Amino acid sequence: MQSNYERTRFRKKYIMLFLFLLAIYILWCKMYGGFTRQTIGGIVLFTVLGLCVYIFSYRELNAAYKEMENISDIMTEIMDSGEDAPIEDYKEGTIGILYSNFYKMVGMLKESKNQELKEKIFLRDIISDISHQLKTPLASLTVFVDLLSEGKIEDKAKQKQILTEAGNQLNRMEWMVLSMLKLASLINRTRIWNR
Repeated sequence: MQSNYERTRFRKKYIMLFLFLLAIYILWCKMYGGFTRQTIGGIVLFTVLGLCVYIFSYRELNAAYKEMENISDIMTEIMDSGEDAPIEDYKEGTIGILYSNFYKMVGMLKESKNQELKEKIFLRDIISDISHQLKTPLASLTVFVDLLSEGKIEDKAKQKQILTEAGNQLNRMEWMVLSMLKLASLINRTRIWNR
């Protein structure tokens, strides 16, 4: 994505600075020697040198901005497509540092995304396992309640044994639910620390 903002700013500042220096040179020539062939030649030479400096400077500046625009296009392409970053081009200077940091950032984001996916799969599997394990004590409690409510067990010792077993099943369920809550809390804390 190309933006001419910086290029236009450079042009305006350069032209203002050049015209200011040219005006000072013309005033100096007028004050100390008048307009002779030499001073007019000096003005022309000053103008040509200023134009050469402008062309050279603009080319260098434009090359740097093209590199930044290139890396910006790569970033946009990666964000839009979700693909991997292309193989890193080794460059020197500030642009090289920008490229290097960009590729490091892409690697870190990819690793973070993979870690988050692993956590989601782990959490899904744990919750599935715990919910499956909750079905057994829940089914046992349902049977116990049915037996006791319908009066099918008349022996007091058997009733007490069923109530004891129901309490054990409730304790087991409570332990599983607390474990699930602790796991969820631990995962949330880990996410906060990783940010």
